[in-house]
Amino acid sequence: MGGERPDPEPDGDGDQPTTGFGRRERRISLHFHGRPADGRGRLSARRHDIGRRSPERDGVQRDRGTPPSSSRDAARRSLKISPTQSDFLNLSRWVAAWLVVAEHARSLVFMDYGHLAAPDLLTNAFYFFTGFGHEAVVIFFVISGFLVGGKAWALSAQGRFSWRRYLADRTSRLYAVLLAALVLGAGLDAVGLHFFNRYGLYDMSHEGAVAVVTRSVRESLTWKTFLANGLFLQTILAPPLGSNGPLWSLAYEWWYYIMFPAAASLIFRQGKAAVAAGLLLTLFCLLFLPQEILRLFGVWLLGVVASVWQKRVPPWWLAGFVLVLTLVFVRAEWIRIPMGWEYALGAAFMLALVSLAGRETRLPGADLSARLADFSYSVYLTHFPVLMVSVSAAFTLMGYGIKEPFGWQGIIFYVTLFAGAISAAWAISRGTEAKTNILRMKLYKWIKVLK
Repeated sequence: MGGERPDPEPDGDGDQPTTGFGRRERRISLHFHGRPADGRGRLSARRHDIGRRSPERDGVQRDRGTPPSSSRDAARRSLKISPTQSDFLNLSRWVAAWLVVAEHARSLVFMDYGHLAAPDLLTNAFYFFTGFGHEAVVIFFVISGFLVGGKAWALSAQGRFSWRRYLADRTSRLYAVLLAALVLGAGLDAVGLHFFNRYGLYDMSHEGAVAVVTRSVRESLTWKTFLANGLFLQTILAPPLGSNGPLWSLAYEWWYYIMFPAAASLIFRQGKAAVAAGLLLTLFCLLFLPQEILRLFGVWLLGVVASVWQKRVPPWWLAGFVLVLTLVFVRAEWIRIPMGWEYALGAAFMLALVSLAGRETRLPGADLSARLADFSYSVYLTHFPVLMVSVSAAFTLMGYGIKEPFGWQGIIFYVTLFAGAISAAWAISRGTEAKTNILRMKLYKWIKVLK
């Protein structure tokens, strides 16, 4: 979904959506519907927003993380990201995006875990560590709330929030990759459906279950679905386009982008017209949006809390331990709480972000993380149609590549497939995600944000 980052815009608030998504087999059916199959919900994602350059290099101030003394002080502080926080955000964005690809690729190439006869230690480890895709969406959403929501809160508190500029930032970030991803995904699905459908992934004619494919791709390759996805109405009025199930989280994130500043306008009350508009927009979202989108809004809000808090509490080592422990407990499904495991993980990641406030230490590999985060959004939006057509072509031409038993031949194929999806996303990003700021400046001029 993946990752977020502030852009080098003049006093802007551009951050990109997160997006990653996945889950172990018993939850993977979520990918295509945007609704929970097991009652626990889906999140993304981008921006989450799922990745670009490091935040402190893009016009976001750094700070030492002392406690704010007022709401306006808190708002000013929420604009500031420490070097350590920036590196941690970059690392989280690309790792989360790659985890999404890892789970989706594994779910296509190998048998579902429940169908394995006697998995050994290596097999168990492989399935465990390639099963964090859904957890990645939680992280994407918290990052999105931290950057997008935190900046919106800060500007609203200072009386400087502008819907015109905000929407220009959001749409330029999202559409820079989304339109290309929709066209590419539909094209690859059409090729796969007509030329590489021997296994039957594209029309559900295969025998047995394929966890990540839960509906016919043929039925959702329509202009109506294309338009709905382009307007962020997937999971609301239409399914995700074709095989690109991960698009679900983009709709979630878009509506969080709308709901939060609308609700913030009711708090800061910058004129009667703004309050009235914010109230109407908030009511519209509460009445129009599906319950699952509203339920997971709180996960996104955890990022806003982290952005405003900035107290460097708890210590970073304790927060890191809690985050790792929570990830393990969630992955092993040892956490059962009424509000959902997403909130437990979101809170743990929020604490990790807060614990790094004001820290100047650069993380190892910071420059590499920045480059990898640079195209994490493209990874999220393009990977699944690429994976789908690749395994379908391999099976059609060679009789191999889908639902294979776990073994070294499959691992080699899996690694090749994974690397191909990441490489394709990087190539696509050079003409899309890398051009986001150019698109934004053109949009600024068109709607007269810059005079």
